[in-house]
Amino acid sequence: MPLVPAPLATSSVPPTPAFVTSGAWRGYVGPGQSVVGVPVPMFGHTEAMRWSTATGLALPVASGYMLGPVAGDGSRVDFNPPVRPLRALLNNAADHARVPATITAAQRLEVLADLRYWRAAIVVARVDEPKAGQIRALCDALFGWPVETGGV
Repeated sequence: MPLVPAPLATSSVPPTPAFVTSGAWRGYVGPGQSVVGVPVPMFGHTEAMRWSTATGLALPVASGYMLGPVAGDGSRVDFNPPVRPLRALLNNAADHARVPATITAAQRLEVLADLRYWRAAIVVARVDEPKAGQIRALCDALFGWPVETGGV
């Protein structure tokens, strides 16, 4: 216990993109579908979860975090869900500017499986994301030329 109260640590967060706040996302996401935010939500990457909060939780986001069991017998807990290949690719681009030189056929199948697993309608990244160039290059290689709208 500190002898003197310490100030709470705070940090600034980027504003929610107009694509989200205007409701434009609804034109891309159907019932039962989700949005894959970049970076993909996990402990320490909460931006897409904040986007959902800004919509009153109407924006369904893929992934996320919670403290829960990850071992089949409940013997181990973690804040993050198991790592999926698409999350690894997108977050490596967003965090470390790492983008594979080429995307293999096996990676494309894994990415497709992840999109199906999350029932993803779209993958969304802010255009002013610090490593936006690397994210865009990866998304170009995975999905084709992206559409830029509403700050994403």
